[in-house]
Formats: sequence, structure tokens, C-alpha cells
Amino acid sequence: MKSIDFEQAVELLCNERTRVSKPGISRVRELLHRLKDPQKDCPIAHIVGTNGKGSVTTMLSAIFTAAGYRVGAMLSPFQESVYDYYRINTALVNKQEFCRAAELVTKEAEQMADAPTEFERCVVVGLLLFASAGCEIVFLEAGMGGGNDATHVAEHALLTVVTHIALDHTQWLGDSLKSILQEKMSIAGEGDSVLLSPNSPQVQALAKEIAAQKNQKLYFCERQALSEADGTVSYGDFKKLRLGMAGRYQHRNLAAVLEALPHLKKSGFVVSKQAVREGLMRAGLAYRFQICRENPYLILDGGHNPDGVEALCESLALLPAKEPFCVVTGVMKDKAYEQMYACLDAFSAEYLTISPENPRAFDAKELAAYLKRYKKPVGAAADYKEAAKWIRSRLNENRPVLVTGTLYMMQALMTALKEEHVL
Repeated sequence: MKSIDFEQAVELLCNERTRVSKPGISRVRELLHRLKDPQKDCPIAHIVGTNGKGSVTTMLSAIFTAAGYRVGAMLSPFQESVYDYYRINTALVNKQEFCRAAELVTKEAEQMADAPTEFERCVVVGLLLFASAGCEIVFLEAGMGGGNDATHVAEHALLTVVTHIALDHTQWLGDSLKSILQEKMSIAGEGDSVLLSPNSPQVQALAKEIAAQKNQKLYFCERQALSEADGTVSYGDFKKLRLGMAGRYQHRNLAAVLEALPHLKKSGFVVSKQAVREGLMRAGLAYRFQICRENPYLILDGGHNPDGVEALCESLALLPAKEPFCVVTGVMKDKAYEQMYACLDAFSAEYLTISPENPRAFDAKELAAYLKRYKKPVGAAADYKEAAKWIRSRLNENRPVLVTGTLYMMQALMTALKEEHVL
């Protein structure tokens, strides 16, 4: 195979043949073995759960980077292309190295009888990148599930962090909290350590039951971090921390991050309180209650399931301004959108819908027809440029705007906002 450029590398990984969903982890393990098992050179901590995975992964990565470690992190979903999955010391990886890894992975994948999927190939690309960079610790965010997720590559992880659990992806993970939690926790091996972030008593009880089946060491975060009057956050011995990410839901994510530190210390990974402070201030993740401007507000939040929207609404309720938002939204049709918009409507003045560029997307006109039940003005944008102009007009009228829904639409809309000089 000849050397390839960046666009070719992306196309090799992400195309019509690879963009399929197949159960099981046999393909990713065979592909790794063909490439001499790079995961064995990467001490891995897993991050699984329904919501909060990206935030926890980002904060941990930033803290360990501030502590001087060589840190790899894989986050999903991507914003613009599969290249966005990968970070080394919180920065995007070298594009030449990415191309080389994509070429190697594709060469081996094409020789397999059962061809790996897009995400499986991308996981292996990440592990090649992290191993070749000499990463001392790697934080892997699961794509959707746990035991059957392509990130299930470590026989025994340093730690498995389980973030907030709620009903989502029920067609693949089951339609009960128990089935979903069971799938998430099955990524941890016999006797492994599992840390459960702040969750309901029901989820905690289920976690105890599931952990006992595999003799897993289960630890709990008993509380969320607390807000201080000056805008800082405190948790246990950590006082007045400043977070680079906004949103009230980051308080439970922060609790999981700080509780993870002593467990990782058992494996020799030591971070100072100063590294914690520096890392948390620097940690940033796009479209998680991202306040782009104030007076009036322009907020972008990738709340894409009922639990995520509920957390978003909790943050909206704490804002000093109480004027309802002009809401721009797009969603996947396989989500429980009825519950999402029922929660969000209390904060909405009018709606504009978008068709995200994804085969699972809810068509903008169909979603607009659905939202008419809330008896508020509703429109459907023909494209992202039209949506950006709509946002600009509302802001010019001094009306706050909220963009929420699937993360798959955020990058394209952000680009359109910049072209329209909104940002």
C-alpha cells in the first residue's frame, strides 16, 4: 500500500463498507493480535456509562498530563472526522502518525475473513498511536456498551469508572437499568476494581449485585461535588477547585474523577493536588454546556438522551437570566425524543429543527411537526447556514439561544456560525 494523505486515511477507516454494526469483540482482538497486541504496552483505564464519559475522560487526561505523565485518551463520538477521537497529552495526535496507523490497520483488517467495523478499526488505530508514543497511561472511553464494546481490549484494566447510568441505546443494551449496567460493568474482569460515580440508590444496589457475580471490587462516590459562592467547587480534601467545563452535571463527573485518583495511585500513578487544580482548569470539552456568549446567552450542549437533557435543564435552571430560549435542535430518531422535549419545553420559547448528517437522524420537517404539540413557534432549517442566520437574528433581538441535541450536528453548525460572524 502506498503512503496515503490525511483525507485518504479518514476514508480508509470511515466508508460505506466499514460503517456497519456487528456484535462481539473477536474482530478487534484478532486485529490487535495481527499488529502485535499494542494494547499490552498501554496501561488502560476504562470509562463507561450512559452520560459523562467524555467529561470524565477529559478531566482525568488533563490531570495526569499536568502531573507530567505521557497520557493517551480516546473520546467519542468524533466531531468532524475519526481523527478527532485521539489525544496525547490533551492535544490531537500528529496527522502523519495517524495516517501511518490507519494504513497499517487497514492493511491487516482487509486480510481478515470477518472484516472489522469502523469503530473497531478506530480503536486499534488509537492503541497503535498510544503505544508508539510511549503513553504511560491511557483513558479509553467506551463507544456505547461495555463488555461487547470494541474498547474491551484489556484483560485487566487499571480501573473501570462507571459514569451516570440511564436508559439509552435500549435496542442494543436492553430496556432496563440492570441490563444496561450489566453490559457496562462487564468490561471489567474478574476481581477488577470498578468505581461507580454518583447514581441513584437503585443503580447502586444493582451494581453491588452485578459486581458480586464476578468478585469485582466495587467502590462508590457517595456524593457530588459542592458549589461554592465564588463559583468554585469543593469535594472532600479538594477545596475551591475551578473547572474548565461548565454545567451543574460536571459536579457528579468531578466526584468520579477525584475518587478515581487514589485507586490509580495503587498502580503507581501519583498526582499532586497542584496537578489536579491545573488539570481541571485546563480541561475542556466542546458542546458540554458550552457558553459561547452571554447577554444574551448562546449555549451549546450535546444533550442527546433524556438523562442528558434532564442534566442540561438542571444547569439552565441555575442561570441568573430566566428568559426562555430560542432552541435549535436535531436528534437521532432512535432516541427517546418524546421524553427529551417534554423536559426541555419548560425552558423553550420557540424551536428551529435541523437534520443532522447521519443515517439515523430525525428529519427536520418531521421533528418540527412533532414539536408543534407544544404550541410554540416551530420552523425547520433547510441547512446549517439557514440555522446560523436564524440564530444570529434571535441574538440580534437580544433573545437567548440554546443549541441542543445530537453531538453529530454541533461541529457543522459551529462552522456555519463562524461563517455568519455569530462567533
